[in-house]
Amino acid sequence: MPRGKVESHSGNAGAKERISMKVVLVLFEQTSGDAKHGFGFASSRLAQALLDADLLGGVIALQRDKNFDPGSVPVRVLSDDRIFHLAMALANRITSLFPSFAIRATHEKIFDRFACRQIKWMKGDLLFFFRPLFPRAVKLGKRLGLQTWIQASIPHPLVNFELVGGEESRLGVPRRGAYSDPKRAKRLAATIGSSDRLLCMDREVGQYTYDTYARFLAQEKIIPVKHMVTIDPAEFASVAESRKMTAAPSRGVRFLHVSHMNLIKGIPYLLDAWRLLKQENGQEAAILTLVGQRDENLDKVIQRDYADLPGLQLTGWAPDLIACLGEADVFISPSISDNGPGTIVEAMAAGLPVISSLNCGCASLITPGKDGFTYPFADVERLAELLQWFTKNQGAIARMGEQARAKISKSSADRYAGELVSIIQSAGEEGTHGQ
Repeated sequence: MPRGKVESHSGNAGAKERISMKVVLVLFEQTSGDAKHGFGFASSRLAQALLDADLLGGVIALQRDKNFDPGSVPVRVLSDDRIFHLAMALANRITSLFPSFAIRATHEKIFDRFACRQIKWMKGDLLFFFRPLFPRAVKLGKRLGLQTWIQASIPHPLVNFELVGGEESRLGVPRRGAYSDPKRAKRLAATIGSSDRLLCMDREVGQYTYDTYARFLAQEKIIPVKHMVTIDPAEFASVAESRKMTAAPSRGVRFLHVSHMNLIKGIPYLLDAWRLLKQENGQEAAILTLVGQRDENLDKVIQRDYADLPGLQLTGWAPDLIACLGEADVFISPSISDNGPGTIVEAMAAGLPVISSLNCGCASLITPGKDGFTYPFADVERLAELLQWFTKNQGAIARMGEQARAKISKSSADRYAGELVSIIQSAGEEGTHGQ
């Protein structure tokens, strides 16, 4: 249990005791400047909530957050370290020469090593990995006697390994992605198994993700979280309001997907469904826009199998997510295994109905027929039917989008952070009772 100092709520001898447990927060996500969405924003709000509750013992972060004032709490920003900066730059250089190089996994390994150097000097009781987890740092925390808590950022890695490996075989592409690396999957699974607690969405808001961890972990190790919204819904108000004032689209329906695209995002299934919509159902005016970078395997599959698809737009990375959402009518998340994704929440906040595979954690947020639809990830015919439904029922798009926004407006990144703080405080009280 936590090893923090036991204190009294007041000076009275019989006052209820609490544990003064300090959290060292490990943050890999980059803050997003003034944007109020994404895990960078959520990590900033969590740090602030822990600070306000007098629970923050220190922060180890990838970069400095200009909107966060830690006061006297130590903050170690790894990007300020010259050697760390050079190591990350070298990894980026290698990627520019060899596109198949696993840059994300390499960045995480570099961060892990440098974070360990800082953990040794931090004073705390609980090492909290917001996202993702870092095996070396978890092992070090255990050795130092710290509680180690992990916030799930992906479904269980062994599930991802199985599904993505199957996709690589099905599509005839090399096994080079991080998700299908057997050593990495086993290492992450072992790290999760050795940690003290795993926090993930509960079954009401993230059934798929919760169920993947329930397959491998004892129930008492899993802490379910009810609020997984990592945005400020007010940031999306303007685009949502403008959508309410717009009549049913007189042109073709504009479908949108946004992500850092690789095979785990289920894009080939979406494109197969798009082909059915276009070739068999004659929906010539509909447009599908894919926004985001694409990895080498997916790019090869698109060029090989889908280069001639009509109505398909590939735009690459776009700096303004809200602008992209404002130009769309319906959002699609076809992932074969996904913790969220957060873009489902962002799309709903912007007033878009969502089509999501059931292998997305946030699919649990969708009420079919009310604010979107869900489907089994590999059911191409069902996905094509849902695409066609929106082209045939364009008058329902605005109404469904309003209902989607109303649902998301009830939650926020601050409520999410507040729930995590309450969970940590409860753990501290349990530690006091056990002494």
